[in-house]
Amino acid sequence: MKDYLTTGQVAKLMGLSQRGICCLCDDGRLPATKVPGRGHDRRIHQADLAEFCVRHGYLRVLPALSRAFAPAVMSYTSSLQWGKRFAAELEGRLAVTMVLTSYELGWECCRQRPLALVLELGLSGSAEAVKHLYHLDPRPILVLLVPDDCRPAQADTLRIDHIASQSCDPALIADAILQRLAITKIQANGATHGT
Repeated sequence: MKDYLTTGQVAKLMGLSQRGICCLCDDGRLPATKVPGRGHDRRIHQADLAEFCVRHGYLRVLPALSRAFAPAVMSYTSSLQWGKRFAAELEGRLAVTMVLTSYELGWECCRQRPLALVLELGLSGSAEAVKHLYHLDPRPILVLLVPDDCRPAQADTLRIDHIASQSCDPALIADAILQRLAITKIQANGATHGT
């Protein structure tokens, strides 16, 4: 049961009451497993909690979850150094998975369902990967790195969230993603609480 959390632990992570978490479980909005012989005691799997948090905007919870279950921000770029600097910018807030091949990109996107994807235009398989992103629910934030002074013609049709130069500072990309996730969080929380 090491991958499970108690309702009390989840309440503390989310900043809600334990009773509120139990209500979410009772309503079926947050999947939980009852512990045999322990009355109303429940355990919540980290993968289910991560999915709930992404859908309802509780993104601050994700860094506290096991890396195996928390969705990551993924980067597929030709520069390993750029990828490492980008990961360092998000350290302690969101995990970053760097993928090195188009096969790995497709596999990891399906497995991890990333919150955001930084993709370098022109790498093998990058165009196909963008098309497959729209089958994911929720769709990740898409950041496209392009050669300097170039805007791809298909940018509007592909619903790209942010376009940046390949020489762009990784800190700027990290900030853009965090700002975009903050907007998503406010909208999700507003919808959840009826505001």
